[in-house]
Amino acid sequence: MVFWLEFGKAWLHPLPWIALFFPFCQIVRDLITEKKVSGARIHSPASLLIKTMFWGLLMGILFSLASIAFRFSINQDEVILVWFFTLFFACFGFRFLCFSNVVGCVSLLHLIMKQFAHRLDGLSSHPLGGQLLQFSVLDWLWVITWLHLAEWLLIRFNGLEGRQIITVSHPSGQRVNGYRLNRIWPIPALLFTTNGWIPLPLLAGFASYNLSKPIEQQKRLASTYALLHAAGLAMGLSLVSISSLSLWFVSLWALLGQELLFQYQKWREKRLPPLFTSNQLGLKVLEVVPYSPAAQLGIRPGFILQQANGVAVHTIQDLEKITTQAAHCKLKLLDGQMDHHFVQKVIYEDDPKHLGIIAAIPADEVAATKAEEDEDAVKKESEC
Repeated sequence: MVFWLEFGKAWLHPLPWIALFFPFCQIVRDLITEKKVSGARIHSPASLLIKTMFWGLLMGILFSLASIAFRFSINQDEVILVWFFTLFFACFGFRFLCFSNVVGCVSLLHLIMKQFAHRLDGLSSHPLGGQLLQFSVLDWLWVITWLHLAEWLLIRFNGLEGRQIITVSHPSGQRVNGYRLNRIWPIPALLFTTNGWIPLPLLAGFASYNLSKPIEQQKRLASTYALLHAAGLAMGLSLVSISSLSLWFVSLWALLGQELLFQYQKWREKRLPPLFTSNQLGLKVLEVVPYSPAAQLGIRPGFILQQANGVAVHTIQDLEKITTQAAHCKLKLLDGQMDHHFVQKVIYEDDPKHLGIIAAIPADEVAATKAEEDEDAVKKESEC
């Protein structure tokens, strides 16, 4: 009973909850960007915040209970040291705000300083140097291994919330649409150590870049990358007792692994045929504004709007022209499996003429962009 009372009292410490600040900042930034790009608010800030906190707290409780099975030697000073480096990484953007990067960096510094400690007199007496030399590398690397397993589950269950539409230049010369998934989850947790429970605020985050596949498939791929990252860490840690070089490898993988996987995914996406452009099939739906006519009709991202009132639709202007002149609309759609659907609705005076559809760049606009770029290139060559 005393054990569980101490567990409950430890949650009253303010330290586990400081991680809540970063997801709040990210959600505010993403909503401002969303409004600027889409011209409408697609995601509810309250809903995003509540879901982010719920999943983070759930993982924090599970992580805390799982730590009972281990006797970590991490202390409170090390937690503060890791958070000092976390604030430093935050300066480079939300994508780098992951404990894997931070712990990997601190672990490498520990190994380097330990290698040259005999040549640097007084290093252990320096507050920061002493902390780095005493850093519990193995324990922290196991913590982030479990953290990436939690991230795998978080992406699976909550990875699509807050997705952002992007417009990029494709190597083919086209400007195409896609999605960026970039989430941070605060994980307020407690860690069971040799000195009892200590508060341990954690952050799990990921970034994913997609131009060529349905967003559900993108989410599954991103979660697979998180699992691969965790597997690489676990495999390296299991070899530490055989070779001390494994610790260097694991620390380096913790620091760079996630970013390498992200850059590989980005490189690969730009070499695959783009999916998110409106073409001869019709108008590609990127997002649907909540509570709009399109949402009421069951239209979802990935659908293709082919006809409105029997007229072919290829641009959002085509759709607006038809709905402006009609009191009723009947839409012909293709879903993600290329099955046909027919839906209809009365158009009221206060309904948006685009019906709440955020559409992909039209094919003719893509072609026009490419033609303009080619024309500019010819002009520059002739001037030279």
